[in-house]
Amino acid sequence: MKKIYLFAIPIIIGMLTGMFLAFYPQSEDDSKLLTESKLIQNGSPIMGNPSATITIVEWGDYQCTFCYKFHQSTLNTIKHDFIETGKVKLVFKDFPLNGPDSVLAAEAAYCAQDQGKYWQYHDELYKNWGGERTGWVTRDSLDKFATTVSLDLEKFDKCLDEHRSRKSKSDV
Repeated sequence: MKKIYLFAIPIIIGMLTGMFLAFYPQSEDDSKLLTESKLIQNGSPIMGNPSATITIVEWGDYQCTFCYKFHQSTLNTIKHDFIETGKVKLVFKDFPLNGPDSVLAAEAAYCAQDQGKYWQYHDELYKNWGGERTGWVTRDSLDKFATTVSLDLEKFDKCLDEHRSRKSKSDV
């Protein structure tokens, strides 16, 4: 029964968001319009077919319990049934609720993106999830994850030290 809720809740939220966007009052001032490009701006690289007609935008925190549960169960179903078939694309947007460690994990994912391995690193963070605010996100653990996904550790550390992604991402 729990698995049904883990799958149903994101779908219901997505449907409500879609209905809201479909019926959102149109304005002549385009700067106030909520558009797909505005939603995915400063997000992760797109997972799936960039021209898919449906976009799922996930706001998440690498330390969040429910985000972790979503990645352990529901996301695999969505990937298999919808992303891999080209029907849906996914964008992850960082919403670091759990303090500086969450911000650091988000920065690390974008440093991995510099080497073309955003999604591999993203998945590695969730694979090694250690709870909310438990201290599992450290420079040492982030380096270990970088090594696991075969990043150039020197480039990765330099990116983290310079906070490059924080400067280029307004939501990290």
